[in-house]
Amino acid sequence: MINAILVSGMKCGSTWLMKTLSAHPEIRTCLVTVDYSCSQVRLVSPQQQEISHKLFLGRRNLKLNPSDPRIYHEYNPDLRFAALIRDPVKRAYSQFIHHVNKSLMNGLPLKIPPQTMVKERKKWSFDFNQGILKTGSFEELPFYLRKSFYFKNFSSYFEYFSSDRFLILPLEWILQKSDEGFEKIYSFLNVSRRYDSEQVQSVENPGHYASWHLPGFFGAKEIYFEPLQVQSTAFLFSLFREDIDRMCQHLQMDLWALWGHARGS
Repeated sequence: MINAILVSGMKCGSTWLMKTLSAHPEIRTCLVTVDYSCSQVRLVSPQQQEISHKLFLGRRNLKLNPSDPRIYHEYNPDLRFAALIRDPVKRAYSQFIHHVNKSLMNGLPLKIPPQTMVKERKKWSFDFNQGILKTGSFEELPFYLRKSFYFKNFSSYFEYFSSDRFLILPLEWILQKSDEGFEKIYSFLNVSRRYDSEQVQSVENPGHYASWHLPGFFGAKEIYFEPLQVQSTAFLFSLFREDIDRMCQHLQMDLWALWGHARGS
């Protein structure tokens, strides 16, 4: 049974953090899935058990399914949750690019607003900005925007687990203050301090693609992503404002300053 789980939104640095933690001699790691048909937690590719292991740490991307915290609680009511958050606008833009790349490379359907894609014979352009300026209810937003409402997505977890079961840290803060950040993480996980700054930097992954070529029967097509626009950033920060304020209060941290954006009115 896992003791803790690293649960973060995509493109928040959870792969980077999991690789770093998996090198700790006291931590055993695995991937986690949830079988909704029977409300069971499943462990995928667990590391071999060693005598030195004190903690069994799982990893799963934060899902939008409200059943997850209940299923986690039934699995282990004493679970601890470590999570990374990131500038919500940059995270959403990064996940948009990741989703398009992964879908095209694997022949999967694209789940993006139709106005964000322009197909020409030799070039396909994708414009994140075109899919955000006309928004409806939360449920109508593209999934990559909904994932950036951090407090809203974690609120269902707070109904099942007390606040001391969570450690939520901004990725940008950890990269600025690595020693202090990993001290907090190791203390929360109750393992000995073991931090190697060179190793941490070696597994950092920006995961960004400006353009690339998609091979095809009729010749390669250039896949191009329009850059994130200033007005889009301002609009999205206004959209996320209430959620960011609540996360600031929860973490007792000025995320507006950390993310370099004025709160506005």
